[in-house]
Amino acid sequence: MKFFIIILRFIFFPIKIINKLIYGTPPPFIVGYSWYTQKDYGMMVQNAKDNPENLIPTFEQWKQLAEVQVQEMQNKNWMVFRVRMKNRELSKWLKNNDLANTVENREKYMNYCVTKFLNNPVI
Repeated sequence: MKFFIIILRFIFFPIKIINKLIYGTPPPFIVGYSWYTQKDYGMMVQNAKDNPENLIPTFEQWKQLAEVQVQEMQNKNWMVFRVRMKNRELSKWLKNNDLANTVENREKYMNYCVTKFLNNPVI
């Protein structure tokens, strides 16, 4: 079976090349990833309304996991934007939108920041 699949890939390889020449490559998948400083992470955990068991307790553990997850996404050729989550701005946005500090709402804020950047990408 494995040999059969290899033969099929070999046969269809020229078609794959022609398809890429005609249609180009698809645009990269764009994702945002919430990125904290140690101070902002501590304040976020302290102010979070999430179940404490669902939060990563220390910044060091969070950062280690975050770097692994970002690398995995980049290995899939995704374009990853690390969105700096400033506690003061997050709190203000949550208050203006009458939202609690939960993982879902922090994700909404992060998506808002990515969309805002993509609509006006000033570096």
